[in-house]
Amino acid sequence: MKRLNGWQKKGDALSWSDFEPYRHTDIGSGLYIYFYEIDEKYCLVIGGGDLQAAPLYIRLVLKPYDHEFLDDKAYIEIRTENVDDFINRQNN
Repeated sequence: MKRLNGWQKKGDALSWSDFEPYRHTDIGSGLYIYFYEIDEKYCLVIGGGDLQAAPLYIRLVLKPYDHEFLDDKAYIEIRTENVDDFINRQNN
């Protein structure tokens, strides 16, 4: 999760290219929605309509207990919200 804190510091300057070195799955239909597996508890989901423009969202998502991604679980926007606070809230 240390890398997420580094990205968080970039804030709105984060772009699609910041995530190019990492393997993802394209789960979008009509939009670009990239899913990045982090661990059994969290994933990162980035979405937008144009890879040449800033992403619409970059979310750290808490996966449900069955370890599958669902888009209705707790998440934060890593560009504007605190990653450590989010993780600490999930562990309490």
